[in-house]
Order: sequence, then structure tokens, then C-alpha cells
Amino acid sequence: MNSIQDVAMKHDKNTETIPGAEADRSWTVLLVEDNLDDDMQARRVLEKADRIGNVVSCRDAHMLFEEINKKHLNQENSVAGQTIILLDIHLPGIDGMVLLEQLKTSPLTENIPIIILTGDEDLDRVYQAYKKHANAFVLKPLQEHHLKDIYTVFDKGSNWKEK
Repeated sequence: MNSIQDVAMKHDKNTETIPGAEADRSWTVLLVEDNLDDDMQARRVLEKADRIGNVVSCRDAHMLFEEINKKHLNQENSVAGQTIILLDIHLPGIDGMVLLEQLKTSPLTENIPIIILTGDEDLDRVYQAYKKHANAFVLKPLQEHHLKDIYTVFDKGSNWKEK
């Protein structure tokens, strides 16, 4: 397994995009991560992905809601269909699991796919995240091979929500 530094050095030397299905770069990722190193690593990977046009970092729930309100993300707006949230479970102020539940029960955000991004390997937490309608679960640090999981969520569309 590569360290964060190994992956970062590899990305710095490689300026090509990471292949996906189509290269429309139409997706926006709202990256909710309070740890600066984890945020920078995730951005390195996401910004090279050929299907992601914009990565917006949010340090906490307040910043996430500001972004959502600023972009007017909702079910009727096509932007919601082109947005995905990568959510750290451990955040300052509000637990990521509580935030996940709020996002998935709000009419404004319920159809935005949410991928849990965390270093927590507790199977009970994984189960609870899926029970609260997380669309996927990715262990930190985010690396190129995780894009396959992210693209799967993209391809299922914003209306994919397990009942």
C-alpha cells in the first residue's frame, strides 16, 4: 500500500487525467473534510479525474450548507444530478453520521449521492452509514483506485437511494 506521500509524488509527476467512462468533467464534488492533509490528498486524486469538473472543499457542516444554498441544489435543478458529496464521518461540531442523516432526509439534498470518506474501519459504523442511505464507503486516504467506486455512484445517478 502506498503512503500519502508516495501517491502525492506520483500525482505531481503525472499530469494526465485518470480515465473514467466519459470525459465531460461535468460533476461537482463537495468534499467535506476537516483534516487539511486528507483534503489535499483527496483533491489531488479528484482534480485529475476526467469526469469531475469542480471540487469544493468544506471544512464542516456549516460550510457544506453554505455551498448547497449558494448553488441552490435541489431536486428540480439539474445541478443536483451532477453533484456528489464526499463526507468524512468525524467532523468538528456535528458528527458526520448525524449530518448524513440530515442530508438524506431533507427534500433539498435527499437525492444527492453521498460517499462516506473515513479512516474508520468499524463495521458497525459502515452498516449504520448504509442504513442512513450512504451510497458508498471509501477508506482514507483517497487514491486513484477509489475512483471506480465514485464513478459507480455517478453512473447510478442522483436518484439512487436504497429504501
